[in-house]
Amino acid sequence: SLEPTEFTNAVPIVCKVLHTLGMRKKEQHDPDFHIDFANEVNLPRPPSILARLLVLLEPAWERPRAGVFILECLELLGPILHPSFPVEQTTLLLGLLKESNESDLSQYVWEDTLIEFFSKLLDTIGGETAVGELASTLTKHISLYTNMPALRRITYKYIGFSLQRLRTKEFIRQSLNAIFGATNHTNDLERQGCAQAFGFTACEHLDIAIEKLQHALREEAIRRATGFMGLIKDKTEADVDNMRGTIVLAFGYTAAGASQILLPSRVEQ
Repeated sequence: SLEPTEFTNAVPIVCKVLHTLGMRKKEQHDPDFHIDFANEVNLPRPPSILARLLVLLEPAWERPRAGVFILECLELLGPILHPSFPVEQTTLLLGLLKESNESDLSQYVWEDTLIEFFSKLLDTIGGETAVGELASTLTKHISLYTNMPALRRITYKYIGFSLQRLRTKEFIRQSLNAIFGATNHTNDLERQGCAQAFGFTACEHLDIAIEKLQHALREEAIRRATGFMGLIKDKTEADVDNMRGTIVLAFGYTAAGASQILLPSRVEQ
């Protein structure tokens, strides 16, 4: 399985092996090349594999070779994971990495490139059910990236971008709650990823994004009394300040991502 946290650093090597074996089976027209996930109940589901590999492409800006292993695997096996998988865009992204070295890519440019690729993926897999399943899986995977802020950031961004395509309001609320609740508000990368997720969501769901941020400001970014006679607070002043900083940043990205027609009326409220 690719899912356990302890396997995170080994995933690119696993992908290299899978690509080598897969190429061999494909060239030999081996019927085992095509996987029936309905019958192979012990394998991770396609959305889980996709979610894991998409997130683990993030470090490729500084370790292109690891990204090449993952993309070669996706280029070959992507259509098995989903019949409409964007192989052509995968090949283009693979070419970009193969022509790059550690000094050619910046983290921010690479993450923007990944979001463009992710957008093409969502376009091709289509349907709210498929997009919702991928968003749900990414949300479940947040816990895999504890103390890995760059991977948390790209995960949050993928989720927020997915939420643009969805219409189930309660699912969108739950996803934003999961992101905000998981964010380490002392880490700049995680705070930025959380804020960007709200900005992406606000492109289509401004009211839900604002509602969550207002609730967080009123109900979460405060100190509550706990313990004997309420003498102990559940957060320090620094905790509250950090959380409020994330909320302010998220309001900024929300305003930037929102429709400029809707935004003035929401500001007045």
